[in-house]
Amino acid sequence: MPTFDGENLLIVLDSGITEVDVEVDLYSDWKEWFKQGTNSRYPLAFRTTGGDPLTAALDLGAYFFLRNDLGWRIRPPEEDITIVFTGNLAPEDVSQPVMVPTLGGFTVLVAGLQPVTQGVDAVLTLQRRIDKVHTNKLVTDPGTGVLTVYEDDGVTPFLSGAIKEDAAGTKPYAGSALERREKLT
Repeated sequence: MPTFDGENLLIVLDSGITEVDVEVDLYSDWKEWFKQGTNSRYPLAFRTTGGDPLTAALDLGAYFFLRNDLGWRIRPPEEDITIVFTGNLAPEDVSQPVMVPTLGGFTVLVAGLQPVTQGVDAVLTLQRRIDKVHTNKLVTDPGTGVLTVYEDDGVTPFLSGAIKEDAAGTKPYAGSALERREKLT
């Protein structure tokens, strides 16, 4: 857990920690610190937005704004280190710094990795694809040997690909198998 210094409005990162998850290691840890004792007397260190569900499989990405407009800054540990921040960390005031240097003469490299700003539930998305293949209309074109799976509307192509008549994949489809299946209900 980083050290939160309310008097100096500093978040001091831990020694030896080279990866910082913005949500877990900064925002969540700060919330726990803020609830302890009289720490709530200090200005808020973060403002957040996002994380809301957009659909059953898609969430709005979460953003964590450091309240640098209120004076909060992040200071690396007193050592030569490379630190990678993962997550959407943004300054509240783009004209103010987010980081302050170490007290000693250390070399610190700070990098950031921002995730996709919308989270998609990959399992749910895969299940929807499987369901479409299993239930939606299928049409095989005997002239081209292409099998097409259609969207739920039965008109818009969803997936398509060449099919073969043999397991080895050497004999092109020649119209000797299933050529159409309507949507299963």
